[in-house]
Amino acid sequence: MKSIYRQFRRPTGVLGAIVGRVMARRNRVRGEWVVSLLDLAPGERVLEVGFGPGVDAERALARVGPAGSLLGVDASTVMVHQAAHRNAAAVKGGRAAFLEGDIDAQLPVGDGEYDAAFAINNAQFWSSLDHGFEEMARALKPGGRLVVAIQPRNPGASAADSERWAERLAEAARAAGLRDVSAELGPTAPPVAAVRARRAA
Repeated sequence: MKSIYRQFRRPTGVLGAIVGRVMARRNRVRGEWVVSLLDLAPGERVLEVGFGPGVDAERALARVGPAGSLLGVDASTVMVHQAAHRNAAAVKGGRAAFLEGDIDAQLPVGDGEYDAAFAINNAQFWSSLDHGFEEMARALKPGGRLVVAIQPRNPGASAADSERWAERLAEAARAAGLRDVSAELGPTAPPVAAVRARRAA
């Protein structure tokens, strides 16, 4: 069980590639809902932390259109390859890039570069929620939007677990100095816990 958990945290090797394909198939409703919370507009620049197999990156790219772009950062080399393959046309056209990096250290991005940033189901693996939110906030332009979401997957996970995650995420967002922090529960079972916030203008 621990080895499977490690694969969802940082997929490696053949098993990691399989985990990536499983994630791509199972999480359509969650991904569509979380990406919709960003209210993306054509031409915007987007940052995704922990992009996994690149399915939600694909959704975000469709919303920002040919004038927009996305940078993804993930700790897994296997996921970098899967996401780049899935979004090959956008990568070739210079609209997308997928990098290996670790939010527990520092994201390989400059300050104030992105209109929006999001992370789906990887914040539970960060060594510090406060640091993770600070890093994502740093990457946003003034007024930029952020969504961080977690769907509990532990055995017996319930709506109560989701509510506790929503509270923790909201606290970390406020601690990072983000504004307009709001928590929402998504249309899945158990519910996705999502927090929306903005960097101060």
